[in-house]
Amino acid sequence: MFIFAPLQQRLALYLTPAEIKEIARAYLFAADAHEDQFRSSGECYITHTVAAACILADMHLDIETIIAVLLHDVLEDTPVTSMELTAAFGSKITELVEGVSKLTKMNFESKQEAQAENFRKMMLAMTEDIRVILIKMADRLHNMSTLQSLAPSKRQRIAKETLEIYAPIAHRLGLNQMKIMLEDLSFKAIYPWRYQVLKESVRTAKGHRQKLFEKLEKALHQGLERFGVASNHIYGRTKSLYSVYSKMKDRGVPFAEIMDIYGFRIIARDVFDCYHVLGAVHSIFKPIPGKFKDYIAIPKANGYQSLHTILFGPFGVPIEMQIRTELMDRIAENGFASHWLYKAPGDEAQVNVQAQKWLKKVADIQANSGNSLDFIRDMKIDLFPDEVYVFTPKGEILCLPRGSSALDFAYAVHTQVGSHCQEVHVNKRNVPFSYPLLNGQTVEVSTDANVHPDPSWLTMVVTGRAKSAIRHSLKELSDREAADVDSTAHHLPEKQKKPHFVIHSGKGMNLELSRCCYPIPGDSIKALITPAHKVQVHVTECEHLADLVKKKKHGKWADVTWSQNVSGFFPVKVRVDAHNNVGVIAGVTREIAELGGNIREFIMHESLTDAIHADMIVEVLDRPHLAKIIRHVRRLTYVKKVARVLN
Repeated sequence: MFIFAPLQQRLALYLTPAEIKEIARAYLFAADAHEDQFRSSGECYITHTVAAACILADMHLDIETIIAVLLHDVLEDTPVTSMELTAAFGSKITELVEGVSKLTKMNFESKQEAQAENFRKMMLAMTEDIRVILIKMADRLHNMSTLQSLAPSKRQRIAKETLEIYAPIAHRLGLNQMKIMLEDLSFKAIYPWRYQVLKESVRTAKGHRQKLFEKLEKALHQGLERFGVASNHIYGRTKSLYSVYSKMKDRGVPFAEIMDIYGFRIIARDVFDCYHVLGAVHSIFKPIPGKFKDYIAIPKANGYQSLHTILFGPFGVPIEMQIRTELMDRIAENGFASHWLYKAPGDEAQVNVQAQKWLKKVADIQANSGNSLDFIRDMKIDLFPDEVYVFTPKGEILCLPRGSSALDFAYAVHTQVGSHCQEVHVNKRNVPFSYPLLNGQTVEVSTDANVHPDPSWLTMVVTGRAKSAIRHSLKELSDREAADVDSTAHHLPEKQKKPHFVIHSGKGMNLELSRCCYPIPGDSIKALITPAHKVQVHVTECEHLADLVKKKKHGKWADVTWSQNVSGFFPVKVRVDAHNNVGVIAGVTREIAELGGNIREFIMHESLTDAIHADMIVEVLDRPHLAKIIRHVRRLTYVKKVARVLN
């Protein structure tokens, strides 16, 4: 029982002796089941389940969850059956264990598909009982801390999956400490040399910064005392290694520039005191304009609340300041799990509401996804939100990922509102479906039962919920159309059996404009009815089309033409090569906007030379419109080359 001792010590802090005795029984059951099994490190397998249970015991999880995490591998890795587990511990614990168990008895076409289906199953179980994901998180966190015993290729694969899926889920549920540990352990496994170099650099920098850090803390204490808020606690904030690395990479700045920012957190007595402290620190050090965010009035999607401001410190040093109550601080670190950790009424209820809202979105994505690979792709989209807050006409707040369009908003309101979206008004002004939303805007959607999604809508949305719902609707529409086409063709002479489609608009059509070549009005085009009954439209000279024909996997041919009165905007890919002068990007984008083009995507490519290479998805009316844009951009003195990209 010495392996059980560390867990027993943690449990004694919040559970009764009778509850601990029941957990000990589960430990012995798991130890017997895993008796002949060992980890890659050579340790007894039971050490892993106990370590995972310790993680959840530190969060004061309930007895059912602790028992389930001790037993979480018995169904998958031992001869124990679900019936035996239910007989020993009850149906609820069996459901939790099954939620995190892999689909070992199913056959899949690829390892990728198997992993995706396992993830989909776990997320579906999580929507039924959120404790499933906590068990999986604890399992993953301990596995990440023992990766060194695995082969390098396996370490890299597991770490990448953790960084792409599990760390973002932890963030989405407000589990900040768990997110930080998962990110740092993944960083260490994927880039071990960078991790060690950065770790040493941070350690050295902290030593050099200590005196200035102490001076800043003293100045804050003295300043707050003058304003009568001296009882507040001030803490220096340290950055995780992965957050330092990410900022260096994303912003393209050196290590010294990241470490020149000093972070503090002030714990206030109550919400009123938070704003009192804010006024005080703005009087002690001048605030940087435009760098204040109020997450107390408008919490983040995961329930996080705090005031954020950046100040001009002495010697021009920037100071990042977070101001929050003690309860807000607990929620910021533990998210919805603070419900178990503190058992106190209050704002934990708010964060649980936020968690449940997200789980509802997960359920919607699950319901509309065609297969497991679609589901995991849409979930990845949804797991990386940089939030934007907009209002409904009734004043309700909706939180969406930054970059979300007006159409994303419609789907966020309700799937049927999105699917029958006719018009969108932002601040009482009509906008296109692809219009990117900004903080504080009021959005109103009008619907029409005769309007249905078309393939171009997929390029107008960024949220996983919207993408999965559109794909689901398109599949239903294409199945019905294919049935209609087959029925009509059956009664026609042989020469007339090839179906014909006419493109009238960039909206409302039940055709898929291929994203490999981006056909626009004026192009010579061909269409294929795929085995999945999708009508794909390609430019005649599209390389992908030629490849499909060569491999004889193109499905059925269909005739397709542009209507003489075709209307609306169509996306097209354009590449620009330019000298790396100041204002180049602004000049190119301004020129396109002035000519009536709308830039939907803008991707910069790294270059070893003093040049800029950018790919853009630009919405245009037709070929003449595109030609006009290319001519005008080409005339800019700093542009070396601009051209349409077909493939």
